[in-house]
Amino acid sequence: MRPVPLLRGVVRDRAVAVLLAVAVIGALACAGLGWRWWAVAHSEPATTAAARDAAVAEGTRALDVLHTIDHRTAAADLDAWARATSGPLHGRLTGDRKRHIERARAGETVASATVTRAALSELDVAEGTARMLAVVDTDVGDERRRSTLIASLTRKDGRWTVSNVQAVGS
Repeated sequence: MRPVPLLRGVVRDRAVAVLLAVAVIGALACAGLGWRWWAVAHSEPATTAAARDAAVAEGTRALDVLHTIDHRTAAADLDAWARATSGPLHGRLTGDRKRHIERARAGETVASATVTRAALSELDVAEGTARMLAVVDTDVGDERRRSTLIASLTRKDGRWTVSNVQAVGS
């Protein structure tokens, strides 16, 4: 084989020169793609998407909690309600705590819920507020009820809580 004129004395084989060029181009491409990945992962849309996902996940768990009560564990269930709420809803639930416990025990209430669908209609990351539309299946005894709710979410102490909830159409 003929030596490559530009690389005479360093690389005499054309195949080695081609492999070296491919390796350098590959390394530059990897570096460029790595930088691009980092820039996209730390961009505002990525941050907003992460906040949206957290709001939906935590809002969903909070609505599950707020529609679950067992007369045998009513006090603990109400404590969970208090942790899942903030703002006006928190005030109403904690202010009526004794009445909620008495009603659950008197009626031997057992209810559980599952949020089957949820999505945000509004999100303000800077203010820490969001509105979530959710479909909730609630089992009370042998009866299943489906509700569509609008929940106002507020970020409190780094987590999303329900500050107000309203049935759609009411």
